[in-house]
Amino acid sequence: MSLSILSRAPNLPSEFELVAACCRWPPSNARSGAIARALNPSLDWDAFLRVVKRQRVAGLVRDGLARSGISCPLRISQELERMVAEMVRQNLKHAAESIRIQRIFVDAGVPLLFVKGVTLAQLAYRSLALKHSWDIDLLVAPNSVPRALELLAQAGYQPFPALPPLTDKAFARWLRFAREYILFHRSNSVHVEIHWRLTDNRYFLSGLAAGSPTQLVCLSDGAKLRTLRNDDLFAYLCVHGACHAWSRLTWLADVAALMAHDGARATL
Repeated sequence: MSLSILSRAPNLPSEFELVAACCRWPPSNARSGAIARALNPSLDWDAFLRVVKRQRVAGLVRDGLARSGISCPLRISQELERMVAEMVRQNLKHAAESIRIQRIFVDAGVPLLFVKGVTLAQLAYRSLALKHSWDIDLLVAPNSVPRALELLAQAGYQPFPALPPLTDKAFARWLRFAREYILFHRSNSVHVEIHWRLTDNRYFLSGLAAGSPTQLVCLSDGAKLRTLRNDDLFAYLCVHGACHAWSRLTWLADVAALMAHDGARATL
């Protein structure tokens, strides 16, 4: 899979073509060439920045422009730098919180794994400065959800909005028909999305669960987070992107980057 097809597609705005070219990974002469070809003298830099924000790819765009030696107007470059700095701060916060949550769950004997987020950033890009993450996605077994909610509450996370009591029939219906829920930490503003299924359709990825084979992803100071193996992760990312109509370049870029990596190619 490659994002190069996007940069050759007809009738795309120049601003989108340039963003798409920057999203190619890994860095290469081909990537730099695509970026240079997409650079149009009449480019609307404000529209370009709007595309970057909509597609959540500030890290890749900043990297692509820098490696290609392309300068943009000062106010645009300053905004890109601000976006990337904020993204890195959030990713570091997510990494620390993920390690803390994993430790809590392991100590309680509740299996979990992480999907997307900082684990995918490390696998695909070997960096926390390129991929945007809005929240922490974790997967547990359906019968572990009540206990997982208790553990997250002890860690400072609250359901948003509030859930019905565990003894309420509405809770059982929610658990049966839903697949995820968002919790919010009031102190550090981190969002956690707890999943007990990965798709709305039970026939998609039916074999993937919290007990699926995993791999450990190294972060800083020897800390490791558990996530899906590359082949299962690839399948999940494709289904996730397709279910959202690939409406953001970041999802396509992540799949392409994972496939481009030597470690991923060995298992896909």
